Amino acid sequence: MKRQPPIPKEHGAWAMLYAPLLIALLFAGRFEIPALLFVVVVTLAFLAHEPLATLARFYSAQATRKDQLQQARTWLMIYAFIAAPACALLLFSYRRWHLLTIGALLLVLLGLHTYLTAKRLERQFIGEFLGVLSLTLTAPAAYYVALGQFDQRALCLWMLNLLYFSSAVFYIKMRVSRSIKKSNASQLTWQCAGYHAALLIGISLLVWRGGFSLLVLLAFVPVIGRAFSAMRLEEQRLNLKRIGIAEVGYTLVFMLFLVFGLRASQVFG
Repeated sequence: MKRQPPIPKEHGAWAMLYAPLLIALLFAGRFEIPALLFVVVVTLAFLAHEPLATLARFYSAQATRKDQLQQARTWLMIYAFIAAPACALLLFSYRRWHLLTIGALLLVLLGLHTYLTAKRLERQFIGEFLGVLSLTLTAPAAYYVALGQFDQRALCLWMLNLLYFSSAVFYIKMRVSRSIKKSNASQLTWQCAGYHAALLIGISLLVWRGGFSLLVLLAFVPVIGRAFSAMRLEEQRLNLKRIGIAEVGYTLVFMLFLVFGLRASQVFG
């Protein structure tokens, strides 16, 4: 059996996991022991997705070698052994009982996503959306862990991160379909255009009528601009590595503007 743990290979998923978490902690301004414990638990839960997917493929009668199955079981036990004390401290020492509700929701979302992964359907829109939905749940959870309260600001953090990272789903699918000349490339392009137009209108309304700072809108402008710019170009050979690096840059800009924007917003004052 390999000693190296199975690591999720989707680099974008790491950004979706940690960016909302960091945004919430930066906005809350609290980096204490509960936050550190939460980072440990979140990381282990994310790492557990790979062995869970391996087990799901096995029980759905798909090809899985016995050594892969044993490796998945072993790493799941290791992750659980490390995560259990951290979870216990958060619940019993720091009284973060709402984490049970958040954890139950996360288990449902991850269960559905694991099922789709076992069926090789995780690249469909529903699979991608479930992935974004579950990963961005770190935003309201981190806010609650840091401040010990769960309110509308926690839900707002989740919504804004969900809207931002969902844009990448439409954008990447459009770029890939146009690069390989898929029959539904035109449809995916219109879907991407529709989503980003709605995103621009929706965030603009939040700024205009909802008491949000203009910085919140500026946090979304780069990804909205990159989507519409890509639609005008003739797609050549796709460089996924370059796209990935660019997405990291967009995410850093999003984090910076969103944190300062929320702090400057009337509704968050």
